[in-house]
Amino acid sequence: MRSIIPGNAVFLQYYAMTALLTALFKKAGYQIEFSTALIGKTNTKKTTCGEIFTRVFNRTASAVPEINFSATEAAIYEIMDRYADTVVMIDDLTPSENDLDAREKKRKLESIIRAYGDRVPRRRSVAFASNSAAKEFIPINGCALITGETFSGGKSSRSRVVILNFEEGDVDNSALSYYQENLHALPNFAYDFLRFATEHVDEIMETILYECTKIRGKMQGIIKLPRYIDAYGILYAATTVFKNFILEKELLNQDETHNLIENDRESLLRIIQENDAAVSNVSPGIMLLESLKFAVNREGIRVKNVAEIGEGKVTNYLIYDENFIYITSEKLWECGR
Repeated sequence: MRSIIPGNAVFLQYYAMTALLTALFKKAGYQIEFSTALIGKTNTKKTTCGEIFTRVFNRTASAVPEINFSATEAAIYEIMDRYADTVVMIDDLTPSENDLDAREKKRKLESIIRAYGDRVPRRRSVAFASNSAAKEFIPINGCALITGETFSGGKSSRSRVVILNFEEGDVDNSALSYYQENLHALPNFAYDFLRFATEHVDEIMETILYECTKIRGKMQGIIKLPRYIDAYGILYAATTVFKNFILEKELLNQDETHNLIENDRESLLRIIQENDAAVSNVSPGIMLLESLKFAVNREGIRVKNVAEIGEGKVTNYLIYDENFIYITSEKLWECGR
C-alpha cells in the first residue's frame, strides 16, 4: 500500500494504526489530538486513497464515503460515533458557491477538528437520545480523515490538522487499482496487528509513554508548535510498535526492519515539519482575529461598548471603544488554544 503515493501513504498507514490504538494512547496520557486532511484538486485520487486507508473493518460495501460535508453536523457526529476504533472519513470539503454555504462548511469543519483536537464529548439532542435510546453524550474516539479541494480553517484549527497534499500524477494508478480490487489487504493486516496489540497491551503502553515523552524533549526547537510535537510523538511511538510487530512476526530481518522504520520516521517528520512551517508562518494578526472571531461565535463572549460595562468582572466580554478592542489575557489565551 505504501507504493500508492510516496510519503503520504506511509503517513496514512501509521494514522490508521494509531486510530486502532486510540484507547491505549488515551490511557497512557497521550491522546491523539490531531486530524488528517487530504487536500487536492478533483481527479488527484485523494478520496479513493482515503477510502483504501480507512476501510479497516469493511463496515460498508459502498465505494462512496459514508458521510460528507453536505450532511448536517448532527448526522456527521452520529457517524463519528460508529468509528470509535478506527478512522472515519468525512468527504467533499469543496469550495462554496455562496457566503452562507461557506460559513456553514467552515463551522462544521471547525466543530469536527476541535472535537478530535479537544476530545470533549458532544451532547445529543434530548429528543434524539430519547427516541433512539442512545446515550446522552457522544464520546470522541477514533480519528478523522477529511478530504477536500481546499482547507478553510483558521490557524488555531489548522494546528490541529496534518494536511497531506495531493497533486495530479502523484498517485501510482496501477498500485491504487490493485488495492481497490483487494480491499481485504488492510483488514487482514489490522486483524493481525490488533491480535498482536491485545497480547502486548502493557508493553505498548510503556512504549507510548516512553517514546512520546522522549519526543517532547527531543523535538523542542526542531518543531515549533507543541501540538505538532505531540503529533510526531504519537506517530513515532506507532513506528516502534510496528517495528516490534514486524520482528515478532518475522516479516523482515533486523537490518531490514531498522532501515524501514528509520525511513518511515524521516517521512513522518518531514510531513510534520512541513505542516508546522505552514502554520507557523501565518501572520500573528490573522491568528488573533481568528481567535477573537471564535470567541464571539462559539464561546459565548458578548461584545459591548466600554460605556455599557459597569463595575465587576469583564471575563466574558469583548469590549471596544473608539480606538481599541479589549479582552482579558486569560480569555485570549484560552481562545487561541
